[in-house]
Amino acid sequence: MRRNDSSHFNSLARENPVIPLLIAGPAVEPVTLAEMRAYLRLDDDAEDDLVAALIKAARLVVEAAAGRQLVEQSWRLTLDR
Repeated sequence: MRRNDSSHFNSLARENPVIPLLIAGPAVEPVTLAEMRAYLRLDDDAEDDLVAALIKAARLVVEAAAGRQLVEQSWRLTLDR
């Protein structure tokens, strides 16, 4: 399913047990590391790994709360029979 609308998925999940499997995650995050470093006013790259992990975590939290994908991703839905 490549839709940014999770309402269709939610209706399928209520009718049939559906297991979503992530095939290909997003190629990029919605905010780049350079943008976040500028926003946080970081001068050195000592914290780049942490900042990158926090960007990903923030995207995952927003996607879960909103029930939508922020960046294109490929999923495979399988029915549990």
